[in-house]
Amino acid sequence: MRLNLDCVRDILLCVEDNTGYRRCAVFVDADHVKRISRQLGCEAPSIQPYQQELMEKYSNQEIMYHFQYCISADLIETDGNFGTQKFLVADLTPKGHETISNLRSPKVFKLTKKIAEQLGIRSLEGICKIASSIVSEIIQSHLNI
Repeated sequence: MRLNLDCVRDILLCVEDNTGYRRCAVFVDADHVKRISRQLGCEAPSIQPYQQELMEKYSNQEIMYHFQYCISADLIETDGNFGTQKFLVADLTPKGHETISNLRSPKVFKLTKKIAEQLGIRSLEGICKIASSIVSEIIQSHLNI
């Protein structure tokens, strides 16, 4: 599956909005939960409204793939149970906070994607460097440096 920067950004924003000191966000692998629940004849864990919002934009498979990516890229902290029916996300990592800080602005995000596409850059590291450079230029132009 190709990296979908929109999905990564939406996951990071969702985690940021729904976690905090002693407050974890709960996510479920909806496809896995439905399958297991049918097999066992039990009720599936509920899907939180913030995950439902993600599911309106992306398939469950795409969301789970990008969660795995965010975990592997050290952008989010989990309880270590990713890949099970239900997992907890404690927070963004410092790298995750930095990444979303640079990609938060819709203007910066749109420009970052445009430049990345023109340059053929698809890696998160490259995209983050582009976003960071754009933010630096915005700051410099605002300060007339």
